Amino acid sequence: MPNPYLIFLWLKKIESIPLIHSIDHSSQILLDYVTIEYKFGNSLTVTQAMKLKVVGSPATIQRKIDELLALDLITFTRRGGNMRKKFLIPSKIALLHYDQLGNLFSEAMEYSKTW
Repeated sequence: MPNPYLIFLWLKKIESIPLIHSIDHSSQILLDYVTIEYKFGNSLTVTQAMKLKVVGSPATIQRKIDELLALDLITFTRRGGNMRKKFLIPSKIALLHYDQLGNLFSEAMEYSKTW
């Protein structure tokens, strides 16, 4: 049986899922982290995001946050009594993108069974 992940990458390439083609690799990693934390109920704060060494330096991360905000891929929210603490959450556009990727991965899993 072929590797389902490789089939997923192949399908992703030929289906040209729109949206995130315009962001660079480190922005994609940051968006992945924001979305994963959000989906598991632990929205990332800006302070926590600044510590993601895999994305880059704090200055780079701030620039990436600004880029993702400008592209409407993330938004800020505030919770509780501390109005200074900003939480990063994925936008509806970003969530739709991850839903499309999830569907494509499911398709790749099914496709790998018949190959």
